[in-house]
Amino acid sequence: MIKSLKKQPIDESFPLNLYDYITNRSDLTLTKLQAEALSLGLKFCVPSKKVNPTEIKAQFEDLYYQLSDLKPTSEESAKFVDIAYQYRTTPVIQHSLLTKQHLSALNDLRKDTDVVSSRPDEGNGVVILNKEDYIRKVENILNDPSKFSPEIHGKEETKALEDRIGKKVKSLLERQILDEEMAARHIFLGYTGYQTYTSLECHYGQFYQ
Repeated sequence: MIKSLKKQPIDESFPLNLYDYITNRSDLTLTKLQAEALSLGLKFCVPSKKVNPTEIKAQFEDLYYQLSDLKPTSEESAKFVDIAYQYRTTPVIQHSLLTKQHLSALNDLRKDTDVVSSRPDEGNGVVILNKEDYIRKVENILNDPSKFSPEIHGKEETKALEDRIGKKVKSLLERQILDEEMAARHIFLGYTGYQTYTSLECHYGQFYQ
């Protein structure tokens, strides 16, 4: 938590080579304003320059209500009103490389539904992909059995259990822990898979753990 709240230095200029931090694999040609804004990465927040007076007043009133058990006085109440008023009316001086033109350019990019902007797998920066390519990449990851496997139910679950039991029986048979007659009785032939597996686990579990 402390690390996440650590104050970050403010960038005073854009990188000399903007595309050191941008990987554009889309068909879109970025404008200079878009490239400058994206070169700062995606880990930044543009603070709002406007506040909702009603919301701010309600928040301070709620805070004052929560502190009412701490023996409030009329002087403290006046201080809260004054703080709320100062917060709403005092301008905040902000130093940022991003101008209104940069924000407008980013907004145009956000509205483009044909491209997707995301963080790279490693390091900092921005990767821009065609939306179709992005979806295809996500589907390939989801279909990778080394990363994800479908959840099985019903007949598929029974078949998977049968396969597991068959492998265990075959292993015990090869190691001569079971003879062929005993193995045949434990192979699934219309017998409840769970009971068969439980039987094997109880009698021979210590051999194949």
